[in-house]
Parts: sequence; structure tokens; C-alpha cells
Amino acid sequence: MERITRDQIERFPLFSGLNEEQLEKIAKHARLKRFAARDSIIREGELGGELFLLLQGEIEISKRLTLYSKDGLDEKEKGLIRLNQSMNVFFGEMTLFDSAERSATVTALSEVMLGILTKEQLGHLAEADPMIGYRMFYNVARTLAGNLRKANRDILKLTTAFCMALERG
Repeated sequence: MERITRDQIERFPLFSGLNEEQLEKIAKHARLKRFAARDSIIREGELGGELFLLLQGEIEISKRLTLYSKDGLDEKEKGLIRLNQSMNVFFGEMTLFDSAERSATVTALSEVMLGILTKEQLGHLAEADPMIGYRMFYNVARTLAGNLRKANRDILKLTTAFCMALERG
């Protein structure tokens, strides 16, 4: 079975502040999985418990939208963002903190290779080496805070645009 290497994971901001020995420990626990183009990696609404590292390829993150039409409610999948391996991204991090459903769908746009760590594996790593747990969860928290800040800005822009449209209408 193909294994993930320290060199593959050390570029991810998720592991910032960890030394080579700690990165090796993480690499030993992670597994590699390949997806073909158009494969669904995770689906919105599914339960999750895995963190994914985008090692190779391009993915699209999308959300289900419910739209009103003359025929009633219509559900559509809307692509939100495309990401590739040069961006050093990880996803699935929210399910490390709770057992909630996945908040989006992730689809492979090309052949994709992912590094995968389960919630249980991360828990064992954190117990065995508390600094691994501290640094990783600190880095996840920083990422989530940045995402929340961006979402707040986007909501403010949308709210402003909506209010302006109502005032004109």
C-alpha cells in the first residue's frame, strides 16, 4: 500500500510549527487515496470524521441551493470554489470538532490524490504527543477563524447589496 511521506505533508499550514519527527509520526498514520475525475469525494449532508489533504489534482467545492421557481422549489448544486494542490489546502476539518453533517460537496475535477487522517487517528496522535495536538488544532482554529472572517465580509456585502436593491425597488 502506498504511504504518505513527510515531504508531502510538511508544506501544509495545518502542520506549521511541527518538527520532522512529529511530521513523520503524522505521515505514518495518514493513508493515501486516489479519485478519478468527476468522483465524489464527500457529499453535503453525509456524516464525516476525516480530514483530507489535497496532495495532487484539482477539486471543486459546491453547495446545494434551493431556488424558488414558477414550478415550486428546485434544488441545484452550485460550484463555489476550485482548489488545486499548489494551494496546500486541507478540508473536512470541521468534523474533527463535532459529528455534524458535511457542509459541502467536494468533487474531483481531475485525478486527485488525497492524504486522509481520521478523527480517531488525530486523537491518538494528540494523546501520544500533546504538542502535535496543540499545533494542529491551533492551526485548524486559525484557518476556521480566517474562513469565518471572510464569510462575515461576504455576508455584509450581500446584505448591503440586498438593502440597496430593496431601497431602489
